[in-house]
Amino acid sequence: MSNNPAVVLSSGFQVAGTNRAKSPLSKPVIISMDAGKSTELVLKLSPVTNARIFDVEFAPLGANNTPGDWKDAGLGSQFVIASRGSLSLDV
Repeated sequence: MSNNPAVVLSSGFQVAGTNRAKSPLSKPVIISMDAGKSTELVLKLSPVTNARIFDVEFAPLGANNTPGDWKDAGLGSQFVIASRGSLSLDV
């Protein structure tokens, strides 16, 4: 392996960028929420550049539409959340 860009270019390959700086990801948008099986909610989220998975949380809505205790729906790219009643979501 060569650390010399001229050698890499002369062999017909392109030199990969070395900038690996992290940048904040944009917040995904909920594209759709559909009823799954009884007491299930199926979420479809918008793609986010450089995001591999999403972390979704949900909370039941209590009095005055105040979210209750937040629960982890897990990590992934598609979600099915089992619940009874109204929910508040955070992606």
